[in-house]
Amino acid sequence: MKLVIRNAVTEDLDTIIDLNLKLFENDSQFDDTLNPDWSKSEEAKGYYLERIQKTHGCAFVALVDEKIVGYLVGATGPFDFYRFESKVAELGDMFVLEDYRSQGVGSKLYQEFSDWAKDKKVDRLSVVASAGNQRAIAFYEKNGFEAHDVTLEKKI
Repeated sequence: MKLVIRNAVTEDLDTIIDLNLKLFENDSQFDDTLNPDWSKSEEAKGYYLERIQKTHGCAFVALVDEKIVGYLVGATGPFDFYRFESKVAELGDMFVLEDYRSQGVGSKLYQEFSDWAKDKKVDRLSVVASAGNQRAIAFYEKNGFEAHDVTLEKKI
């Protein structure tokens, strides 16, 4: 398996959006409030274009034998204005096709993001995962993330 991680380009946009739809379909088993139609919206298109064009963000794709099998997008920002460490890089979303999981693809995407964040001189990394998505949580914990804040919700 020849794995290559590279910066996403505008020509990758449709593939990233297709993968994001798969991410939403997968994560909807953990969160019934997710709207998979968002992936096809103009807002989503703009969001991913901003990351691809590096407007305070990044977008990477993972290729195996020249086929895109995963992606990761992230951004920097002073997300938590009330904290001392104010420059954070947030891993916005990441998805790897099922057939390519547990083969190091996600880890390589994450490492590229981490290196990008270090170059941006951020103080910390952040990621949000659905509480029921134990596989994702285990992946992030394996890569050094720890629970920091817990968001609780109640349907009324």
